[in-house]
Amino acid sequence: IGTHTFWNSPQLRAGCEHISIGEALHSGFLQIWDTQVVSAEGISFKGITIGDNCTLGQRTVVMPGCSLNEHVTCGAESILLQDMVVQSNGTIVGNPPDVFFSSQNDEYAVDQL
Repeated sequence: IGTHTFWNSPQLRAGCEHISIGEALHSGFLQIWDTQVVSAEGISFKGITIGDNCTLGQRTVVMPGCSLNEHVTCGAESILLQDMVVQSNGTIVGNPPDVFFSSQNDEYAVDQL
């Protein structure tokens, strides 16, 4: 967990060796679920990565395999699905999640998941 991180009422339901949290995370009540995935092939681990300067709203849930790049904002009560990747400067809201992001030239684009 990086420096300058504020995480109110953290809930880690995971093995921490598979989680990377960057500098300056700001979050309310956040749940990070187990990185262990059980399938017919056996047990595997999917890491969770949260980049620098991310803001995650109250009651955000992060599932195994999620990757948030730098400067990502998640709306309150968003559920980040398994294996989801959110690019830098992205904004994600809802359940099921919608991803909005700003490109280098400040034009907005929307991905419907």
